Amino acid sequence: MEHFRVEPVYAIDLHSGVAHVIVTISYIFSGVVNRSQIESAVNVLIQKWPILGVHLRRSSLNFQPQVLEALIPDARHAVLATTFYVTSKGIHQVETLPARTSTITTQRLSRNLKLYFEKSQPTLEELVSSQSPASQLHVSCLADATVFAFTFAHVIMGASAVGSVMRSLASLLEGKELLDELEGDPWVDLLNTAPPGANSNLRGWSTYGPSDFLASAEMERIDLEQDGSISQRTIYFPPSEIAQLKEQAMKELKTLGLEVPFLSSGDVIVAWLYKHFYGDEQYDAERTNRPIYALDAQIRLAESFPPDKVYLKNTQIFNATSNPIPPGERVFLASNWLTFDFGNLDISKVIKPSTGTGKVLDIYCCIPDIPRCSGCITFRDQDGGINAVFDWAEVNWTSGSIAKYAIENTVSDKDFTKPTPGGVNGL
Repeated sequence: MEHFRVEPVYAIDLHSGVAHVIVTISYIFSGVVNRSQIESAVNVLIQKWPILGVHLRRSSLNFQPQVLEALIPDARHAVLATTFYVTSKGIHQVETLPARTSTITTQRLSRNLKLYFEKSQPTLEELVSSQSPASQLHVSCLADATVFAFTFAHVIMGASAVGSVMRSLASLLEGKELLDELEGDPWVDLLNTAPPGANSNLRGWSTYGPSDFLASAEMERIDLEQDGSISQRTIYFPPSEIAQLKEQAMKELKTLGLEVPFLSSGDVIVAWLYKHFYGDEQYDAERTNRPIYALDAQIRLAESFPPDKVYLKNTQIFNATSNPIPPGERVFLASNWLTFDFGNLDISKVIKPSTGTGKVLDIYCCIPDIPRCSGCITFRDQDGGINAVFDWAEVNWTSGSIAKYAIENTVSDKDFTKPTPGGVNGL
């Protein structure tokens, strides 16, 4: 392939639970940005970071199964696949955004997919077979908002890289310079540092592999037969409730004799989710479940990913436990994006006058084909509230201990927090 260099898709990605996953992360901003400015910024971005024009293919070598290869173009021939959707309507006329409520609520939202995809979200095999770009940007230009929807193959990138892409687009829109892409592969050093004979099951580094997910998939099939169809809900945690969860958790840890100096918002939200997803079930030794936390290596291993460079490949590690994995267990998979600070991105300097604030109204994510009880803690809003998006059986959202949080059953007009300048409420 002329003008492309071929790189293997690394084993840490191929042998994880995200090998088949396509992810869409969408920023919804208050205010209007000129389309010509966006097109210019995208052209500069792809010249600086040609990896965003990557394609995927199956290796021509006789491997079973065939491994994936990344085809990365040189800068002169790199193109970031970009499409636009334009409407004269405002955001609240075409989309339902999460409500900021005074208590914890679960909210089932009907999303307008035209804002996030030109046609539909592709599968990994569709990208490979059609030789389509593995990264795609869809921009929606509304009367009072701008939506940037970035779709990518998870074997190539992670959520942290999308944060880098969006921050860089914002910088380019303001006429600023981009950071250089990190050269070399930090994983070469990271994965070759264990001393000879070291226990491969070192605490904190046991990852969930293909056989584990196959066992989980069978349990998923059984659960689907029992519980019915899966639906996605946004769970909103107001700042006052987050503070109460932290206080309660610290008291419980102290009662157990555990001295924990700090609990993050992500810690207590994951604990809350696990408790409410599985807390109502009777113990069954044949149907165990396990929380799995997706960790970002750029945060945990910062010395290998210097802050003055940008690393755009996948850095997710699915951290499970050092204990043996019971057969047939179910997965509760949580990815915490709060460390990426999505909610604080501000494009107010490039917004057309009187069209909006330039603040983030919402972060929408679409990650199909993941186990039930899986999802992401997406962002912290300007008021300190936190949104999480999780998949679960629809019947479960409205039964058991979590039913009292369903917004359609519990929230009246007086429970909504005051509208913000970005216009999130009043839906």
